[in-house]
Amino acid sequence: MGLWKRLFLFSAVLGTAGLAGRALADPPASSPAPPATPAAPGDPTAAPSAAPTPSPAPGSDPAAAPPSIVAVSVWRDGSVKALPLDFQMGDAIIVRLSPGGYAALQAVAVDTKKKLGLFLNGHFLSDVAPIVIGHDEISFTPTRNDASKGFWDALWGGRLLSLQGLAVSIGLEDASILIPATTNLSMHPLQGPRAAWIVMAGLLLLALTIGLAVMTSIVRDGPRNPGGKLPTYSLGRSQMAFWFINVVLAVLLIWAVTGSVPSISTSVLGLMGIGAGTALGAAIVDATGANPTPPSDSRNFLIDVLTDGKAIALHRFQMFVWTLVMFFIFWGAVWNRLALPDFDSTLLGLMGISAGAYLGFKFPENQPPPKAL
Repeated sequence: MGLWKRLFLFSAVLGTAGLAGRALADPPASSPAPPATPAAPGDPTAAPSAAPTPSPAPGSDPAAAPPSIVAVSVWRDGSVKALPLDFQMGDAIIVRLSPGGYAALQAVAVDTKKKLGLFLNGHFLSDVAPIVIGHDEISFTPTRNDASKGFWDALWGGRLLSLQGLAVSIGLEDASILIPATTNLSMHPLQGPRAAWIVMAGLLLLALTIGLAVMTSIVRDGPRNPGGKLPTYSLGRSQMAFWFINVVLAVLLIWAVTGSVPSISTSVLGLMGIGAGTALGAAIVDATGANPTPPSDSRNFLIDVLTDGKAIALHRFQMFVWTLVMFFIFWGAVWNRLALPDFDSTLLGLMGISAGAYLGFKFPENQPPPKAL
């Protein structure tokens, strides 16, 4: 027996009890009309015989129908939201079925030994259990975890600034029975008070970091020069601050969208370690150099980090370019997969080689100029 036929019969059982009572109260049926006399062959004036009316199957209620979704709404903190179709992570999706619908669906799920649950955009959320909160009312609270991570990443990936539609259905896990809602939900990944506060905190941190870098010596080659002007920017310290702020902003963005703080991958730790090691090594080289000349006044960021005091240096340019390449790879992974990236070991090796070349060439930069004969 097919699943839909079985579901129909389970639904019909809900009205079976009323059939017996109505059978006793109904008046006897009138005598059937005598059968029509067949027309003589070839008689064009004879009217066609009326088709027999099919009688309902024994034990079935003509009024019974398969379950359907009557209404869908979104709840937060125990009550329906002001925008009842606007879903955010952490909200509950309330599905109201037609009378007797949940009992019929649950009976089929038990009979077929299959899980009953929620579908969003045709994807079964196996980790979201149905909770009955009222007569034929079911609550689902989707979360992003290891079981559903792929679905949410595919939904949000590359579309963090656009509104997404969510088609709601309930049914069995293999979709052999699937009951769709006529109303879709909407979801904007960066809506809600939590996301707004996190985004604001990230923007404030970014503005503070840029302000400190421009107005103080936090990423420069030393304190202010005797004339009161700021010295040149340090490539090592700038790279350290660059990766620090990028990793923090990526963590805040993923937290704002998913509601959970992502784990820091080992390759991201390695990237931050390369930045910190480069800055520390440059500081040691500067402190032990034989050139007592203080750093010159800053001209602008690019000239400061790309020149060795005389001209644009290849080792500095190489490190600057590889940092930009890693920056685009980093944010491509965050934007498209909502996760901190796992860099290939070869890429990290290239970054390490660039940092080592930069530190190696700093030793000649700190040597005193040759004395004139």
